[in-house]
Amino acid sequence: MRKPELTLSSSELATSSNNDIGRTAVFFDYENIVLGVKGTFEPFRIMEYLGSRGNVLIRRAYADWGRFKSDQSKLLELGVEMIFLPTYGVKDKNRTDTAIAVDAMEILALHPNIDTFVIVSGDSDFGVLARKLRGYAKQIIGISSKKSASKVLVSVCHEFVFYETLVGEKLRGYSTKEGHRFLEKVLPRLVEDYGNTFQPSLIKDRLRKLDSSFSERNFGFGSFNKFLECYPELLTVQSYPGGKNEVTIRELAGS
Repeated sequence: MRKPELTLSSSELATSSNNDIGRTAVFFDYENIVLGVKGTFEPFRIMEYLGSRGNVLIRRAYADWGRFKSDQSKLLELGVEMIFLPTYGVKDKNRTDTAIAVDAMEILALHPNIDTFVIVSGDSDFGVLARKLRGYAKQIIGISSKKSASKVLVSVCHEFVFYETLVGEKLRGYSTKEGHRFLEKVLPRLVEDYGNTFQPSLIKDRLRKLDSSFSERNFGFGSFNKFLECYPELLTVQSYPGGKNEVTIRELAGS
């Protein structure tokens, strides 16, 4: 069921970013995400997360909607446009990939002010689209369950979010020791570039460049500062009035 094309008014395109991802377009490979999660898929969690970080102007979900009748009201309430792709058999596996790729490139051409493209899928086939959009200086975010996240897609996204972390599920394999290993990889170069005191966001940016799926949520923390505070042997976190934060790096081994 394809609704009339969404048109972006000049006022919407002029709206500044609420946070760090700016004007955003999101594309749901609906069957892929639903089959990958435990229990009931809640698209609200993804829209809430993206809405807290930017202005989600274009919202589209692709599926054979005859198979997901109970989900349609949820998507309508979220303002998501549902693109109907009838299923003709297993040979049509790539129909969704093609439809999303065509629409994304059309939006790239018609709405150049879109800053961020979000692909809600773990399918490796979207790696080609992600690389193409990156070539046009667009930010790419992937979202899927951890078990269905292709390493190929994760590697080409600027950021990859595991759906489990948006619904409060605990991920396996993310220990305090693992977090320490991540920090030890990025802190020496940061100290070389900025000295011993700088903003925490610089650490997070480097961690994401090291591994696009990095998030403090993977380790069970609701904020990045809380994550950093678990490593007093490496750094201290100082908070100031007005929400400003700084970290001071302790003397690192081998420095």
